[in-house]
Amino acid sequence: MAQLGVNRLPIAVLPSRAPDWPSGLTGSISHCQDVCVAAVASKTSFAGVGIDIELSVPLAVDLYATVLDPVELEASRLPPFDVDLAKLLFVVKESFFKLYHPLTGHFLDFTDVSVRVDPARRTFNVALKEGAPSLLGMRTFDGVWGRADAYCFAFVALKC
Repeated sequence: MAQLGVNRLPIAVLPSRAPDWPSGLTGSISHCQDVCVAAVASKTSFAGVGIDIELSVPLAVDLYATVLDPVELEASRLPPFDVDLAKLLFVVKESFFKLYHPLTGHFLDFTDVSVRVDPARRTFNVALKEGAPSLLGMRTFDGVWGRADAYCFAFVALKC
């Protein structure tokens, strides 16, 4: 925030549990275990950003039906790359929801979006399914993902 010319100050939490960024800023915060990450940008450059980080352990099998659509469930059974694909899909969707909700005021379910992951390029594409409201007229969004030590993360941004 200092690099964007905003003095250090606490970030309040809105009733939706999203951060209440100072005027002129957009951002996203995520935390797990002993790590916290934040991404902050000027609203003159970015409409919004979303970031999520999680411990890179397999997603609990009892969450598969909640988090994955049938195509993603089938893909999660493929040989793994360097992260559990089901967990990565969870992280990607969470990062997208953190971009989407502040801009629309709409909460999505995990199955309201479909995700394709490119393991070689460490990128992903999120597509809003039929029935989910578009975001600024858009229905598909690209982002990046990675792994750092024991964590996997995903980041998505929407330029103005």
